[in-house]
Amino acid sequence: MDSPCVLEALLQVSAVASGYPVETVTRRGAGMFHLQAMSNPPGVDSPSSALRMIACFVLARTLLFVDVIPDSWERTFQGTGAFLYFRRFTFADTVERRVWLSFLTLVTRLEVAYCLMNQLAPNWISGLAHQIQEQSEISNTRDNIPQRILDTSIRCLRLLIDAMNISFTVPEASDDATAPPGEFDPSHFNQRNELMDRLDAWQRSRPPDLKPLIEVDHPKGNFPTIIFTSGAGISANIIYHTAMALLLRNKQDSTSTDEHGEALEMVGPQESPDWHAQRVCGIAINSEPEHARCWDPIMIAAFWLATQGLNLRSQQDQVLVCLSQLKAAGWHIDILINKLHEKWGHAN
Repeated sequence: MDSPCVLEALLQVSAVASGYPVETVTRRGAGMFHLQAMSNPPGVDSPSSALRMIACFVLARTLLFVDVIPDSWERTFQGTGAFLYFRRFTFADTVERRVWLSFLTLVTRLEVAYCLMNQLAPNWISGLAHQIQEQSEISNTRDNIPQRILDTSIRCLRLLIDAMNISFTVPEASDDATAPPGEFDPSHFNQRNELMDRLDAWQRSRPPDLKPLIEVDHPKGNFPTIIFTSGAGISANIIYHTAMALLLRNKQDSTSTDEHGEALEMVGPQESPDWHAQRVCGIAINSEPEHARCWDPIMIAAFWLATQGLNLRSQQDQVLVCLSQLKAAGWHIDILINKLHEKWGHAN
Protein backbone atom coordinates (compact mmCIF):
# COMPACT_ATOMS: atom_id res chain seq x y z
CA MET A 1 0.00 0.00 0.00
CA ASP A 2 3.05 2.29 -0.17
CA SER A 3 2.91 2.50 -3.98
CA PRO A 4 3.11 5.94 -5.66
CA CYS A 5 -0.36 5.67 -7.21
CA VAL A 6 -2.06 4.97 -3.88
CA LEU A 7 -0.15 7.77 -2.17
CA GLU A 8 -1.07 10.20 -4.95
CA ALA A 9 -4.79 9.36 -4.76
CA LEU A 10 -4.82 9.52 -0.96
CA LEU A 11 -3.07 12.91 -0.91
CA GLN A 12 -5.47 14.27 -3.52
CA VAL A 13 -8.50 13.31 -1.43
CA SER A 14 -6.87 14.81 1.67
CA ALA A 15 -6.02 18.05 -0.16
CA VAL A 16 -9.53 18.58 -1.53
CA ALA A 17 -11.17 17.66 1.80
CA SER A 18 -8.92 20.26 3.47
CA GLY A 19 -9.88 22.98 1.02
CA TYR A 20 -6.80 22.88 -1.21
CA PRO A 21 -6.88 22.43 -5.01
CA VAL A 22 -6.13 18.95 -6.26
CA GLU A 23 -3.20 20.39 -8.24
CA THR A 24 -1.42 20.87 -4.91
CA VAL A 25 -0.42 17.20 -5.05
CA THR A 26 2.62 16.41 -7.18
CA ARG A 27 2.12 13.67 -9.75
CA ARG A 28 3.87 10.44 -8.77
CA GLY A 29 3.69 8.25 -11.82
CA ALA A 30 0.21 6.84 -11.25
CA GLY A 31 -0.49 6.86 -14.98
CA MET A 32 2.40 4.49 -15.65
CA PHE A 33 1.12 2.12 -12.96
CA HIS A 34 -2.35 1.99 -14.52
CA LEU A 35 -0.92 1.53 -18.01
CA GLN A 36 1.17 -1.39 -16.80
CA ALA A 37 -1.82 -2.94 -15.01
CA MET A 38 -4.04 -2.67 -18.09
CA SER A 39 -1.38 -4.30 -20.28
CA ASN A 40 -1.15 -7.39 -18.07
CA PRO A 41 -2.78 -10.53 -19.51
CA PRO A 42 -5.93 -11.79 -17.73
CA GLY A 43 -5.09 -13.73 -14.58
CA VAL A 44 -1.67 -12.14 -14.07
CA ASP A 45 -2.74 -9.76 -11.29
CA SER A 46 -1.61 -10.82 -7.85
CA PRO A 47 -3.69 -10.05 -4.76
CA SER A 48 -1.25 -7.29 -3.78
CA SER A 49 -1.42 -5.58 -7.18
CA ALA A 50 -5.21 -5.97 -7.16
CA LEU A 51 -5.27 -4.28 -3.77
CA ARG A 52 -3.33 -1.32 -5.16
CA MET A 53 -5.70 -1.12 -8.11
CA ILE A 54 -8.83 -1.11 -5.96
CA ALA A 55 -7.25 1.49 -3.66
CA CYS A 56 -6.51 3.84 -6.57
CA PHE A 57 -9.93 3.25 -8.10
CA VAL A 58 -11.95 3.87 -4.93
CA LEU A 59 -9.88 6.88 -3.83
CA ALA A 60 -10.34 8.41 -7.29
CA ARG A 61 -14.11 7.91 -6.99
CA THR A 62 -14.06 9.38 -3.48
CA LEU A 63 -12.26 12.45 -4.82
CA LEU A 64 -15.07 13.02 -7.34
CA PHE A 65 -17.72 12.86 -4.61
CA VAL A 66 -15.80 15.23 -2.33
CA ASP A 67 -14.81 17.70 -5.03
CA VAL A 68 -18.19 18.28 -6.73
CA ILE A 69 -21.72 19.24 -5.74
CA PRO A 70 -24.12 16.38 -4.90
CA ASP A 71 -26.15 17.08 -8.05
CA SER A 72 -23.08 16.11 -10.07
CA TRP A 73 -22.43 12.78 -8.36
CA GLU A 74 -22.36 9.91 -10.83
CA ARG A 75 -22.73 6.15 -10.76
CA THR A 76 -19.48 4.29 -10.30
CA PHE A 77 -20.53 1.06 -12.01
CA GLN A 78 -22.21 0.32 -15.31
CA GLY A 79 -22.91 -3.41 -15.44
CA THR A 80 -21.46 -6.23 -13.34
CA GLY A 81 -17.96 -6.64 -14.77
CA ALA A 82 -16.28 -4.84 -11.89
CA PHE A 83 -18.01 -7.08 -9.34
CA LEU A 84 -16.61 -10.18 -10.99
CA TYR A 85 -13.15 -8.63 -10.71
CA PHE A 86 -13.68 -7.89 -7.02
CA ARG A 87 -14.57 -11.53 -6.32
CA ARG A 88 -11.51 -12.99 -7.99
CA PHE A 89 -9.09 -12.56 -5.12
CA THR A 90 -8.66 -14.18 -1.74
CA PHE A 91 -6.23 -12.80 0.79
CA ALA A 92 -4.30 -15.01 3.16
CA ASP A 93 -3.02 -11.92 4.95
CA THR A 94 -5.58 -10.61 7.45
CA VAL A 95 -4.55 -6.97 7.05
CA GLU A 96 -4.84 -7.13 3.25
CA ARG A 97 -8.29 -8.72 3.55
CA ARG A 98 -9.47 -5.96 5.89
CA VAL A 99 -8.14 -3.23 3.60
CA TRP A 100 -9.84 -4.86 0.61
CA LEU A 101 -13.18 -5.03 2.41
CA SER A 102 -12.79 -1.44 3.62
CA PHE A 103 -12.39 -0.17 0.07
CA LEU A 104 -15.32 -2.25 -1.15
CA THR A 105 -17.45 -0.85 1.67
CA LEU A 106 -16.42 2.71 0.81
CA VAL A 107 -17.29 2.40 -2.88
CA THR A 108 -20.62 0.79 -1.92
CA ARG A 109 -21.42 3.76 0.32
CA LEU A 110 -20.67 6.11 -2.58
CA GLU A 111 -23.11 4.21 -4.80
CA VAL A 112 -25.79 4.33 -2.10
CA ALA A 113 -25.23 8.09 -1.69
CA TYR A 114 -25.68 8.63 -5.43
CA CYS A 115 -28.88 6.56 -5.44
CA LEU A 116 -30.33 8.34 -2.39
CA MET A 117 -29.76 11.74 -3.99
CA ASN A 118 -31.44 10.58 -7.20
CA GLN A 119 -34.01 8.25 -5.56
CA LEU A 120 -32.94 5.23 -7.60
CA ALA A 121 -32.87 1.57 -6.62
CA PRO A 122 -29.23 0.42 -6.27
CA ASN A 123 -30.08 -3.08 -7.43
CA TRP A 124 -26.71 -3.50 -9.16
CA ILE A 125 -24.77 -3.41 -5.86
CA SER A 126 -26.90 -5.84 -3.85
CA GLY A 127 -24.55 -8.72 -4.65
CA LEU A 128 -21.50 -6.71 -3.65
CA ALA A 129 -23.13 -5.68 -0.37
CA HIS A 130 -23.90 -9.33 0.37
CA GLN A 131 -20.27 -10.26 -0.31
CA ILE A 132 -19.00 -7.53 2.01
CA GLN A 133 -21.31 -8.56 4.84
CA GLU A 134 -20.45 -12.23 4.41
CA GLN A 135 -16.70 -11.59 4.49
CA SER A 136 -16.99 -9.20 7.42
CA GLU A 137 -18.90 -11.72 9.52
CA ILE A 138 -16.12 -14.29 9.04
CA SER A 139 -13.85 -12.12 11.19
CA ASN A 140 -16.49 -11.32 13.78
CA THR A 141 -15.93 -12.62 17.30
CA ARG A 142 -17.81 -11.85 20.48
CA ASP A 143 -14.73 -10.33 22.16
CA ASN A 144 -13.68 -8.14 19.21
CA ILE A 145 -15.78 -5.05 19.90
CA PRO A 146 -14.51 -2.87 17.00
CA GLN A 147 -15.11 -5.72 14.55
CA ARG A 148 -18.60 -6.26 15.95
CA ILE A 149 -19.40 -2.56 15.50
CA LEU A 150 -18.12 -2.71 11.92
CA ASP A 151 -20.11 -5.86 11.16
CA THR A 152 -23.29 -4.36 12.63
CA SER A 153 -22.81 -1.16 10.62
CA ILE A 154 -22.29 -3.10 7.39
CA ARG A 155 -25.41 -5.16 8.07
CA CYS A 156 -27.44 -1.96 8.47
CA LEU A 157 -26.03 -0.60 5.21
CA ARG A 158 -27.18 -3.72 3.42
CA LEU A 159 -30.65 -3.35 4.95
CA LEU A 160 -30.80 0.20 3.59
CA ILE A 161 -29.86 -1.08 0.11
CA ASP A 162 -32.68 -3.63 0.32
CA ALA A 163 -35.12 -0.91 1.45
CA MET A 164 -34.10 1.32 -1.46
CA ASN A 165 -34.58 -1.54 -3.92
CA ILE A 166 -38.18 -1.87 -2.72
CA SER A 167 -38.92 1.85 -2.47
CA PHE A 168 -37.21 3.44 -5.47
CA THR A 169 -37.43 3.12 -9.24
CA VAL A 170 -35.01 0.77 -10.98
CA PRO A 171 -32.72 2.72 -13.36
CA GLU A 172 -33.71 2.55 -17.02
CA ALA A 173 -30.45 0.83 -17.96
CA SER A 174 -31.20 -2.06 -15.60
CA ASP A 175 -32.59 -5.35 -16.85
CA ASP A 176 -34.41 -5.94 -13.58
CA ALA A 177 -38.12 -5.73 -14.39
CA THR A 178 -39.99 -5.10 -11.17
CA ALA A 179 -43.19 -3.32 -10.24
CA PRO A 180 -42.63 0.44 -9.88
CA PRO A 181 -42.86 1.92 -6.36
CA GLY A 182 -46.47 2.65 -5.47
CA GLU A 183 -47.82 -0.22 -7.56
CA PHE A 184 -49.06 -3.11 -5.42
CA ASP A 185 -46.98 -6.25 -5.70
CA PRO A 186 -47.63 -9.11 -3.23
CA SER A 187 -43.96 -10.07 -3.24
CA HIS A 188 -43.00 -6.50 -2.31
CA PHE A 189 -45.60 -6.54 0.46
CA ASN A 190 -43.97 -9.60 2.02
CA GLN A 191 -40.43 -8.35 1.41
CA ARG A 192 -41.24 -5.02 3.01
CA ASN A 193 -42.67 -6.59 6.16
CA GLU A 194 -39.76 -9.01 6.44
CA LEU A 195 -37.28 -6.19 5.97
CA MET A 196 -38.97 -4.08 8.64
CA ASP A 197 -38.69 -7.03 11.02
CA ARG A 198 -34.98 -7.33 10.24
CA LEU A 199 -34.46 -3.62 10.85
CA ASP A 200 -36.31 -3.88 14.15
CA ALA A 201 -34.08 -6.81 15.13
CA TRP A 202 -31.01 -4.77 14.16
CA GLN A 203 -32.14 -1.85 16.30
CA ARG A 204 -32.77 -4.06 19.34
CA SER A 205 -29.52 -6.06 19.06
CA ARG A 206 -27.03 -3.29 18.13
CA PRO A 207 -24.01 -3.09 20.44
CA PRO A 208 -23.86 -0.40 23.16
CA ASP A 209 -21.50 1.78 21.10
CA LEU A 210 -24.24 2.17 18.48
CA LYS A 211 -26.91 3.15 21.02
CA PRO A 212 -27.54 6.83 21.87
CA LEU A 213 -26.05 8.35 24.99
CA ILE A 214 -28.97 10.79 25.13
CA GLU A 215 -32.35 10.56 23.42
CA VAL A 216 -34.94 13.16 24.40
CA ASP A 217 -38.15 14.06 22.58
CA HIS A 218 -39.35 17.66 22.59
CA PRO A 219 -42.69 19.37 21.94
CA LYS A 220 -43.81 19.62 18.34
CA GLY A 221 -41.69 22.07 16.40
CA ASN A 222 -38.36 20.85 17.73
CA PHE A 223 -36.23 17.96 16.57
CA PRO A 224 -35.44 15.27 19.15
CA THR A 225 -32.08 15.56 20.89
CA ILE A 226 -30.17 12.38 20.03
CA ILE A 227 -26.47 12.21 20.86
CA PHE A 228 -24.01 9.40 20.18
CA THR A 229 -20.49 8.98 21.48
CA SER A 230 -19.00 7.85 18.16
CA GLY A 231 -19.14 8.57 14.46
CA ALA A 232 -20.12 4.95 13.87
CA GLY A 233 -23.19 5.44 16.04
CA ILE A 234 -24.21 8.59 14.18
CA SER A 235 -23.77 7.04 10.74
CA ALA A 236 -25.35 3.65 11.45
CA ASN A 237 -28.44 5.10 13.09
CA ILE A 238 -29.01 7.66 10.34
CA ILE A 239 -28.87 4.74 7.91
CA TYR A 240 -31.32 2.74 10.07
CA HIS A 241 -33.88 5.56 10.31
CA THR A 242 -33.54 6.32 6.59
CA ALA A 243 -34.33 2.70 5.73
CA MET A 244 -37.35 2.67 8.04
CA ALA A 245 -38.64 5.98 6.66
CA LEU A 246 -38.40 4.67 3.09
CA LEU A 247 -40.24 1.44 3.88
CA LEU A 248 -43.00 3.15 5.84
CA ARG A 249 -43.43 5.77 3.12
CA ASN A 250 -43.66 2.98 0.57
CA LYS A 251 -46.20 1.23 2.79
CA GLN A 252 -48.35 4.37 2.89
CA ASP A 253 -48.11 5.01 -0.84
CA SER A 254 -48.54 1.48 -2.18
CA THR A 255 -51.97 0.54 -0.82
CA SER A 256 -54.43 1.34 1.92
CA THR A 257 -55.30 -2.31 2.49
CA ASP A 258 -53.31 -5.43 3.12
CA GLU A 259 -53.46 -8.65 1.10
CA HIS A 260 -56.67 -9.68 2.93
CA GLY A 261 -58.42 -6.41 2.14
CA GLU A 262 -58.17 -5.12 5.71
CA ALA A 263 -57.36 -1.48 6.39
CA LEU A 264 -53.81 -0.71 7.42
CA GLU A 265 -53.53 1.46 10.51
CA MET A 266 -50.55 3.16 12.05
CA VAL A 267 -49.96 1.98 15.60
CA GLY A 268 -47.80 4.60 17.22
CA PRO A 269 -45.27 7.24 16.18
CA GLN A 270 -42.56 4.74 15.26
CA GLU A 271 -44.82 3.49 12.46
CA SER A 272 -44.70 6.91 10.80
CA PRO A 273 -42.10 7.74 8.13
CA ASP A 274 -42.07 11.33 9.37
CA TRP A 275 -41.08 10.13 12.86
CA HIS A 276 -37.99 8.44 11.43
CA ALA A 277 -37.19 11.44 9.21
CA GLN A 278 -37.31 13.63 12.33
CA ARG A 279 -34.83 11.22 13.94
CA VAL A 280 -32.45 11.55 11.00
CA CYS A 281 -32.56 15.33 11.33
CA GLY A 282 -32.18 15.23 15.11
CA ILE A 283 -29.11 13.00 14.91
CA ALA A 284 -27.54 15.10 12.15
CA ILE A 285 -28.13 18.45 13.85
CA ASN A 286 -26.76 17.22 17.18
CA SER A 287 -23.63 15.71 15.60
CA GLU A 288 -21.69 19.01 15.49
CA PRO A 289 -21.19 18.72 11.72
CA GLU A 290 -18.46 21.36 11.57
CA HIS A 291 -16.30 19.14 13.80
CA ALA A 292 -17.56 15.57 13.40
CA ARG A 293 -15.49 13.33 11.12
CA CYS A 294 -18.35 10.93 10.47
CA TRP A 295 -20.01 12.93 7.69
CA ASP A 296 -19.72 11.42 4.24
CA PRO A 297 -21.79 11.49 1.01
CA ILE A 298 -24.28 8.89 2.26
CA MET A 299 -25.03 10.93 5.39
CA ILE A 300 -25.44 14.11 3.36
CA ALA A 301 -27.84 12.33 0.98
CA ALA A 302 -29.85 10.78 3.85
CA PHE A 303 -30.09 14.13 5.65
CA TRP A 304 -31.17 15.86 2.44
CA LEU A 305 -33.88 13.26 1.85
CA ALA A 306 -35.16 13.64 5.42
CA THR A 307 -35.55 17.42 5.07
CA GLN A 308 -37.92 17.26 2.11
CA GLY A 309 -41.12 17.01 4.17
CA LEU A 310 -40.36 19.71 6.75
CA ASN A 311 -43.02 22.41 7.06
CA LEU A 312 -42.20 24.19 10.33
CA ARG A 313 -40.07 27.33 10.05
CA SER A 314 -38.15 26.59 13.25
CA GLN A 315 -37.05 23.19 11.95
CA GLN A 316 -36.20 24.60 8.54
CA ASP A 317 -33.94 27.18 10.19
CA GLN A 318 -32.13 24.45 12.15
CA VAL A 319 -31.55 22.46 8.97
CA LEU A 320 -30.11 25.48 7.17
CA VAL A 321 -27.75 26.18 10.05
CA CYS A 322 -26.57 22.55 10.01
CA LEU A 323 -25.99 22.63 6.24
CA SER A 324 -24.09 25.90 6.58
CA GLN A 325 -21.82 24.23 9.13
CA LEU A 326 -21.25 21.35 6.72
CA LYS A 327 -20.40 23.85 4.00
CA ALA A 328 -17.91 25.55 6.32
CA ALA A 329 -16.35 22.15 6.97
CA GLY A 330 -15.54 21.86 3.25
CA TRP A 331 -18.51 20.10 1.66
CA HIS A 332 -19.67 21.61 -1.65
CA ILE A 333 -23.37 21.79 -0.83
CA ASP A 334 -24.20 25.37 -1.82
CA ILE A 335 -26.74 24.11 -4.34
CA LEU A 336 -28.59 22.12 -1.66
CA ILE A 337 -28.78 25.16 0.60
CA ASN A 338 -30.02 27.33 -2.26
CA LYS A 339 -32.67 24.77 -3.22
CA LEU A 340 -34.04 24.71 0.32
CA HIS A 341 -34.05 28.52 0.53
CA GLU A 342 -36.06 28.60 -2.69
CA LYS A 343 -38.40 25.77 -1.68
CA TRP A 344 -39.12 27.20 1.76
CA GLY A 345 -39.23 30.83 0.66
CA HIS A 346 -36.44 31.94 2.98
CA ALA A 347 -34.26 34.93 2.21
CA ASN A 348 -30.78 33.66 1.32
